[in-house]
Amino acid sequence: MKRVTQGLLFTLAGLPALEANDLVDKDSPLYYDWESLQLGGVIFGGLLCIAGILIKATPLITPGSVSTC
Repeated sequence: MKRVTQGLLFTLAGLPALEANDLVDKDSPLYYDWESLQLGGVIFGGLLCIAGILIKATPLITPGSVSTC
C-alpha cells in the first residue's frame, strides 16, 4: 500500500510540469487566458482591500451626531 501511495504522490507532483494548455485548442470556448484572469483578480482584490480600509477609516458615529429623542 505504501508503494501505491508513493507512486500516486509522485505522479500528482509531476502533473504541473505538463503543459496542459498546449493540448487544448486556443480557439476553443473552454480555453481560459489565466494570466488575464489572475491580473483581474489581483486588481479586484486590491480595490476591495482599499475600499475596506477607507470604509473602516471613516467614523460612522461622530461626536455630537447622536440625537436625544
